[in-house]
Amino acid sequence: MKNCKTPINENLLNIIAPMVLKFNSKGIEIGENLARCYVISKYPSSLEYGWLGKLSNVQGVVMLSEFIPQSEGVLISAISKNIAENKVRAISERDDYKRMQAEKRVEDGQNILKQIEENGESIGIMANVMLVLGNSEEALKKNSEKLINTAISLGCNVRQIPFFQEDGFITVSPYGYTTEIMEELVGRVALLSTYIGGYFNLSEGFSDEQGFYFAKDINGKLMIMDLWKRGGDRTNSNIVAVGAPGKGKSTAIKKIILNEYMLGTKILVVDPEREYDTIVKSLGGDWINLGGSNKGNINPLEIKPISLDENDKNEDVYDGIGALALHLQNLEVFFSLCLGKVTERQKAILNANLIKLYNKFNIFWDTDITNINNTDFPIISDLYNILVENKQLEEDTKTIEDYNDLILYIGNLINGQDQFLFNKHTSLHTDSKIVCLDTYDLNNSSERIKKAQYFNIISWCWQQITKDRREKIMLICDEAYLLIDPEIPQTLIGLRNIGKRCRKYEGALVVVSQSIIDFLDPRIKMYGQALLTLPCYKIFLGSDGKDLQEIVDVFELKQIHKDIIQAGVQGRGLLINGSKHYIFNMELADYEAKYILGGKGGR
Repeated sequence: MKNCKTPINENLLNIIAPMVLKFNSKGIEIGENLARCYVISKYPSSLEYGWLGKLSNVQGVVMLSEFIPQSEGVLISAISKNIAENKVRAISERDDYKRMQAEKRVEDGQNILKQIEENGESIGIMANVMLVLGNSEEALKKNSEKLINTAISLGCNVRQIPFFQEDGFITVSPYGYTTEIMEELVGRVALLSTYIGGYFNLSEGFSDEQGFYFAKDINGKLMIMDLWKRGGDRTNSNIVAVGAPGKGKSTAIKKIILNEYMLGTKILVVDPEREYDTIVKSLGGDWINLGGSNKGNINPLEIKPISLDENDKNEDVYDGIGALALHLQNLEVFFSLCLGKVTERQKAILNANLIKLYNKFNIFWDTDITNINNTDFPIISDLYNILVENKQLEEDTKTIEDYNDLILYIGNLINGQDQFLFNKHTSLHTDSKIVCLDTYDLNNSSERIKKAQYFNIISWCWQQITKDRREKIMLICDEAYLLIDPEIPQTLIGLRNIGKRCRKYEGALVVVSQSIIDFLDPRIKMYGQALLTLPCYKIFLGSDGKDLQEIVDVFELKQIHKDIIQAGVQGRGLLINGSKHYIFNMELADYEAKYILGGKGGR
């Protein structure tokens, strides 16, 4: 065999053995790259799971994290001595800040001793050294700032070690050797659980492979989210989004709307503030005024078909109930909302007259209503007429009085300002892939009329979701607190039921609100809280005060998550995806900004 010479890979050689390796107080030159060593100089009293992962995942960072077990007796003695010294300092110190620091050190030391004694925790010396790399001064500065900001968000202090850059480099390099000066400089007493827990959920970003780009995490990693993915703790596609005005809540929802629309999902938006008209019209969708226009009527007396498969028929809610019987239950809620205080006796009279009315229109308990045209159903004026007719047949004075009251109440719905809402056949029909159901003009209506119309709208939306279980439909309820009436909670119950059942029909419910306090009223908390906690996806942007505390309590958030929400930085928030928590920064691509920022709200 002839001798042959293997060609040298110059690039690989330059990486393994750089031509230049210089150390100075500002940093390190490694070939064509620049570097700088940092150490963690101070830790908070408690650290969240995955804290080491957050630091090591910062772009351009090479990190050594080391835990050296120590004799418990020696360290416990040292910790006890430190506690005693800081107790004396806390008593004698006149400076308030220094006294608070001493008291905090006492508390931290006592907590460590408690965990060693009660939980049998191992104790040792923890050292964390980070080498930040960059191919230019600007890149090095940028990566260094990311590291420092990430450490601050965790409650840690990071500092440069200008006179020990070579020691830091040797420690981080794959020699498995920590110099004596570095061990002394950066070593801190820590529990083994603090060290091990630091690597939990190491990678903060996530990718569902399909879906759309939602945001970046605090380390700049992408969040690619598929809302329709199932598995593990992701059992539905529902979202709850909470945030004060101006913090990016509307932008986040519009971003989801735009991307889901592009992926083929049908979008229904209930819009009480006229914030979504521009994006919907820009996408060629239907904008429909449900505040009393000719194109936006929903006849409350029109019976909606029940869409069931064999599995649904086993559910108690529909067991043995026909379309007419179920609709009469809905009408009881509707009339309770829009008529105000109606007695039980008057409800019974109204219900009896409704049955007679439907029979007059050839609709009975067993009638298949799927083939009945919308113009073949009665409207409110027909109900008014049958009440007048049947009153003439009554002789009982009390019953006649009840009829008079009902005729007066129903008369207001056909002759007053509300006739344009309820006394027409349904004209709301759309095959568009994105529909804005605008309720802005309802803001001037009375609370009872407003809530009755919202009940009407939610019922119509549920009908759309259940029409075809192969079609993905997302229902967005903005300012959802408007649906809440503690005295008549059926609208909220209906929305909660949509949240529970829509996954069976490839549906998703998005509840958007400035506050969650209204949902937690003791009278309706069992429904309101379920509506908040049921979604697998939860988005929180800036909040404060009582509402922030309710968010922390209901969703059991940690201090760092509370701090992020309380900081109220526009576009920065907390995403809960299943059981995982992510701090995110919202960014818009140019094509997204064109549609999203062109509208109202979310600026």
